[in-house]
Amino acid sequence: THRSAYITNSLIPMVTALQGHPAIIAWEIFNEPEGMSQEHGWEGITGTHSQRVPMSAIQAFVNQCAGAIHRADPSAQVSNGSWAFISQSDVGSGNFNYYRDDRLIAAGGDAAGTLDFYMVHYYDWAGTTRSPFHNDATHWGLTKPLVVAISSRALFNLDESHAVFESQGLEAYAEYQISRENKFLKPGEAFQLVKKLLALNADETNHQGVEVILVSRNSADSGLRIFNSIEHHGLDIERAVFTNGESRFRYMKAIGTDLFLSGHAEDVRKALGEGFAAAMILSGAQNKQHRDQLRVAFDGDAVLFSDEAEKVFQAEGLEAFSEREKQHADTPLPDGPFRPLMQALQNIQSAYPIENNPIRTALVTARSAPAHKRVILTLRKWGIRVDEALFLGGKPKGPFLAAFGADIFFDDQQVHCDSAREHVATGHVPSGVRNP
Repeated sequence: THRSAYITNSLIPMVTALQGHPAIIAWEIFNEPEGMSQEHGWEGITGTHSQRVPMSAIQAFVNQCAGAIHRADPSAQVSNGSWAFISQSDVGSGNFNYYRDDRLIAAGGDAAGTLDFYMVHYYDWAGTTRSPFHNDATHWGLTKPLVVAISSRALFNLDESHAVFESQGLEAYAEYQISRENKFLKPGEAFQLVKKLLALNADETNHQGVEVILVSRNSADSGLRIFNSIEHHGLDIERAVFTNGESRFRYMKAIGTDLFLSGHAEDVRKALGEGFAAAMILSGAQNKQHRDQLRVAFDGDAVLFSDEAEKVFQAEGLEAFSEREKQHADTPLPDGPFRPLMQALQNIQSAYPIENNPIRTALVTARSAPAHKRVILTLRKWGIRVDEALFLGGKPKGPFLAAFGADIFFDDQQVHCDSAREHVATGHVPSGVRNP
């Protein structure tokens, strides 16, 4: 088809050639394509009704181009310029959001073909009811929730079941689960994290919300025990993906994942490689302080930030690292895989008063002075506020994380994870120079 020829011969080569170019902020598929549609086309400008195309064809084009761009450059942002909220929102009489994730995928069939952010235009004819200047941004129902994809082993304690799988194979494991499907599982390392994340949906505060999706290597049959346990523990988890032993990674984009938590190293590495925040949940301690407030702690280099500075430390040593960080103190560090998650948490935090906030964050890093300055200025440049910052200069992180009361801590270095896991739930982030 003409569409596939364009994507293969023009779009993909162009995106590939310009990958990483500093002038490329995002790719816009169309500027106001509704004007050529049968549903909204403009008389005298776009021809007669019969000369126009249905919105379903426009949706399919947007979907397949967006998917191709995401595969050619996983870090690329994709959007589409819509002429008004009439075609960009489901809120309000006569409005319909053609560019919602599920509708684009249904039209074009590409699970990766969704928009990373919305763009909408405004003209006087739209009046005040469709005006971004007379309605709050949340009014339009366009904000996507913070989506956490979690494996059954991260959510529940499946040590006994996994031992059966390791020693006797998949068939014996399935039989074991089915025979115990009404025996509820005990909480796993990430259970408290999930419980507190879901609790953010329970009050009347207007924010983007949180959705937790189960992604499991179980079959749907053997996974019934997981859903029974979810119901027993009162967790509001409605959606699930069961892959019956296959990789779950291929569903990350379709799910719209902001954070992937798993006990399977290969899936985690693949997700990180495609730009998703992902961590391998380690067995160990959980936060025993069952306060209602959600507390999340992050390492800096290779987690919130890129591993740019860590590479210097590994190649040239501490002195060269410290000197370079002093020289580049005013230059923001590049993004790491967990910056979007930190931003999403802050977006939710901003809906609440600082003095009575259900979320508290911490940066817990091995850096010390003078390397601290670049970190502080980077966060300031990003517009991200951390509630607590610990510059530990190489001290073991575990006791400090216990004092903070972290529900989860993310770090790229195994040595710090081993210290942390003795005290709090810990996610190893196998990214950066320390994880070849």
